[in-house]
Amino acid sequence: MGTSVTYTYLITNTGNVTFFNIGVIDNLAGTISNLNVTTLALGQQATGTGSYVTTHSDYVNGSVTNTVTVYNGSTALNQTQATITIVPNPALNITKVVSPSSYDHIGELITYTYTVTNTGNVDIPEPITVHDSKILGGQITIGTSGSMLAPGQSVAGTATYTITQADLDAGSVTNSAFATGPNNIVISNNTSATVLAIQKPNLKMDKDVDPKTYFTVGDNIDYSFTVTNRGNVDITGPITVTDSMFGSKQISSSGLAPGQSVTRGKSYLITPQDIENGFVINSAFATGSFNDKKVTSDTDKAIAKFFGPTSNL
Repeated sequence: MGTSVTYTYLITNTGNVTFFNIGVIDNLAGTISNLNVTTLALGQQATGTGSYVTTHSDYVNGSVTNTVTVYNGSTALNQTQATITIVPNPALNITKVVSPSSYDHIGELITYTYTVTNTGNVDIPEPITVHDSKILGGQITIGTSGSMLAPGQSVAGTATYTITQADLDAGSVTNSAFATGPNNIVISNNTSATVLAIQKPNLKMDKDVDPKTYFTVGDNIDYSFTVTNRGNVDITGPITVTDSMFGSKQISSSGLAPGQSVTRGKSYLITPQDIENGFVINSAFATGSFNDKKVTSDTDKAIAKFFGPTSNL
């Protein structure tokens, strides 16, 4: 469609008289005004050209036939036809827009908008099927059943994908899509889109002591360590707690999914120095890893206080 066709005309006087007012009319190209001569003696020739731009109906018909008439004045002398066969070239092109451009939580919806354009030269029956590696069911149909998608025209449609924990851990979601006409006779290009994850690895340390007071040497106080994944990605184990009093110790060999916690405890016996000081301060932080990089929590403290007569009374 929209292809320019050039016709070349050759008029020969094969009769036995001279023609003085030669003209050519083409039913597609119109009146040919560029003949090199309009008077033809016996055996002489005239030449000229005309042009025609193909239309959508020509491609639907599969050919273009034009009729040319040679005139001497107003008298038709001769008529001829030429037929050009249209070579069908069905083709589809797909483009895709994705929104939003990033994600940061499970269940977030990614919306894909597809536009499929007939870039060929023949009508393609609707509906058009869009095949996508990520969307539910793997495909959607767009367009109207029973309609025809003419060359140059487009149809559009949307589909969604729901973010999973694996997508957050992976750091991105990439999908690929292509379009087909009925019975997969026409297959478009492939188009892909990548949406990036906003990854937030985060460990939280909560430290507590029970009881919070002590009275004499040998009293037992219990410390608890609760490490929670407050981020949006899986933290890989082992989970290790580094404590100012007890040193470093692995409290879990497995990792923590977002929202998960692990709790461990440790006992401590009060010493004479603790009576002298009047308090025991203990602090700790936790470590794990994400994508082979260390993730370190905040440091939390727990304080137990002496309740009794001081040593200098």
